[in-house]
Amino acid sequence: MLLFSTLLDIEDSLTPDDFIRLVIEWNQRSPHGDNVISPMVWRGERNIRFGSDDLWLEFREDEERQILAARYEKRQDNGVIWDTDYVMNFGSRKMAIQLDRSFEEDAAATDLVFSTPHFLTSLIERGYLVDDEGLPIDRKPLVIDEGNLSLIADVISGKVHYRLPVVYISRKFDGRLPVNAGLLASKLKGIAHVLMQESTFTNRALRQMVNDQNEYGGSIGIYYPRRSLGHKRCWYREYPGSSEELLNRVVRSVMLFSNSLTLDPLYTWQGVNNDIFRNMAKAQREARRAEADESSELWQSYEEEAEELRQKLEDMTHLNERLQAENQGLRSRLETHDSEPVLYMGDEEDFYPGEIRDFLLEVLSEALKNMPEQSRKRDVISDILQKNPYEGLGAGRDAAVKKLLKNYTGLTGRLRQSLEDLGFVITEQGKHYKVTYYGDGRYMVVFGKTPSDFRSGKNNSGKLCKKCF
Repeated sequence: MLLFSTLLDIEDSLTPDDFIRLVIEWNQRSPHGDNVISPMVWRGERNIRFGSDDLWLEFREDEERQILAARYEKRQDNGVIWDTDYVMNFGSRKMAIQLDRSFEEDAAATDLVFSTPHFLTSLIERGYLVDDEGLPIDRKPLVIDEGNLSLIADVISGKVHYRLPVVYISRKFDGRLPVNAGLLASKLKGIAHVLMQESTFTNRALRQMVNDQNEYGGSIGIYYPRRSLGHKRCWYREYPGSSEELLNRVVRSVMLFSNSLTLDPLYTWQGVNNDIFRNMAKAQREARRAEADESSELWQSYEEEAEELRQKLEDMTHLNERLQAENQGLRSRLETHDSEPVLYMGDEEDFYPGEIRDFLLEVLSEALKNMPEQSRKRDVISDILQKNPYEGLGAGRDAAVKKLLKNYTGLTGRLRQSLEDLGFVITEQGKHYKVTYYGDGRYMVVFGKTPSDFRSGKNNSGKLCKKCF
């Protein structure tokens, strides 16, 4: 399974020897002792392997293509295999970095986490990465203030597109950040630019610049390089662990995009090795041709055998590339959408299990009442409803809120607990309470602490139910 993949432009200052030294240094300075290969003595070789069967680092050079490829592999006792590949094309000045995790047949089922290769930090710190259309590739967030507000405005309005996705973190209404911006930038180094709003004072100006299309209130926007993908907005909600969950959601989305990009085979370890083998076979064939009588039966037999082997290698290479592309496509669809038989999920997520499904079924149930009898539309919708019974989850919550607030005269301890059980977050502000559904600022209603109007409870419940159910 491909866990991490990126393709970066590299400055001319990085030489082949620098590349090899950097990869060796990456391994030797690993903080995890069981990842370090020892001893490792390099004397300038371009094709060399270090380590053992279970832990090794190998370099291969494709002289004809001006490519140096490195693979680090670690096989664990539980059957998990980690492969980290660095492929540097000195002709195009581009480097591909990939991290892959696979399993042996008898591997123990496990859910392992991984970190972005520290190798990227070395490339950044030593100035080897070319800027992305003038925007530096960094492992720290870029602060957006009044002086550079047009930078994010141009991204939001689609006036500029960078090679890497742009992640914009807006501040919450209280001025705090919804996530650890430094940690997010570190996790996305080399695959995205992370931009962080300095303060909420820029909200009004930014709204005017982009016609209210900007993120706000702690939401995070992901702007992809491909116009067809548009952008993804991740809303912030206030609940225990929400910051970590939001950060992980953004990381998953960016990783998925980066990993779904197709690399030329010559930017992969296997592709480089296949090209080296082809060149070796070609050179060997030409050497034998110079020595042999091309009219002899032995030569003809050799030619037929060599051609057959070459064709098999080509077929296997193409098959492998096809299977990798198919696997990436399937993985992309599986991870991008929470699949239903007919529909795919959007960016919104369930506040409670089955919430979005219940909304859709409610809408379909109501629409069915007005559909003509014996019509195709009615038959299709009826069939869907029969296979997916409407449970009325939202209707149940609607009724519960109306009952709780029927005789509202103030927020008692019991009433507060009952509302919190339904997912409402309650905060105090002067003479009022702010009642927010699952901590999402889009769904907030203000209650008076000591209402004088006997209809306050009915009015409050009406507002809540209209916004939330």
